[in-house]
Amino acid sequence: MHECSYETQPMHFGQFRVAALFLTTLTLLVAPGLAEAADTVRVRHSVGDLSAADQQLFIDAMYAMKAAPARGDGKLATNRYDEYVQLHSEFRLHMNSGFLPWHRKMLWEFETEIRQLDPVKFGNFTLPYWNWGWDSFPDTLVGPGGDPFSGNIVTEGPFAADLWSTVNPGPNTGIHSLERAMTDDVMVLNFMSLELIQRLIYISSDFEGFSMSLEMQFHNYAHSTLGGQFATIAGAVDDPFFWLLHSWVDMVWSRWQVTTGSTTADDYMMFDGGPGIDDRMSGFGDPSDLTNIGFDSTMFNTARDQLDPLNMTTLGYNYEYLGNLVFPTAVVPEPGSLTLAAVSAAALAGLASMRRERRT
Repeated sequence: MHECSYETQPMHFGQFRVAALFLTTLTLLVAPGLAEAADTVRVRHSVGDLSAADQQLFIDAMYAMKAAPARGDGKLATNRYDEYVQLHSEFRLHMNSGFLPWHRKMLWEFETEIRQLDPVKFGNFTLPYWNWGWDSFPDTLVGPGGDPFSGNIVTEGPFAADLWSTVNPGPNTGIHSLERAMTDDVMVLNFMSLELIQRLIYISSDFEGFSMSLEMQFHNYAHSTLGGQFATIAGAVDDPFFWLLHSWVDMVWSRWQVTTGSTTADDYMMFDGGPGIDDRMSGFGDPSDLTNIGFDSTMFNTARDQLDPLNMTTLGYNYEYLGNLVFPTAVVPEPGSLTLAAVSAAALAGLASMRRERRT
């Protein structure tokens, strides 16, 4: 696997069968904030609902992982955060059946390690997610886009160049500082995508179709739109926004599992050379893989371990979900294809109305 960057495909849903005639109402999960007492099940929250203390906890967690010693031999990375950069660069699974379970495993490992770094401070920590359908780009949490007059280097915020160093040099400057070349499309993403996400969840009726569409159309579009290291596979984890995007990807997979009832081994299919349901996730639990970066965990290391859609009985986490994924009447999907350009004025008006209702 030597892909250099993330590529996108046009939105196309005509290939998927309608999964159900009636939409499943998803329960609103109510849970304490990140800095408050945790229940048995960890709950991941939308960035839009984080308090100032929660936001600072996330920032502190990123720097705590940067300060934590490497677990490998130190040849590829000198701290624990950078070993996660290398893990994704060397062993990530994309464009096959491993994409969703591999990244779910990675998120769980990263979150667990943070909680163990300082049980007093981080014992209740959970990774937040960026909810495209509701929230603007979370610049108060991860900083703004790069400065176009400084080679797209991020010069402000908690991960500015004078504070945060990267494993991979920026593609524009060659400097080991975070770059982002965000375009106006970022604002389009957070305004248009709720309806598209709803269509993806309710129309995709098989794992392969759902996984590939979520990866190639939504996930890759975010990577390429934000630019900088984030637009490269080797450097994606250099940007802490990685964790917010992939928590969102995992949340959408959980919603799809609930909505379609795809929770058994029969619903998981191996495709495009990816792992089978009982195959080990690459990069985890095999000493021959891990000399340089120290990932020896064998817990929850197969897709079978991760088929509980709410993850309560296995991984022990869940998502606070803001509202129900139910279509407004104006945007119930019709058979055929859908492209970003084809999102109707009625759909956008419906989304705007929903967002106004949430904020009142």
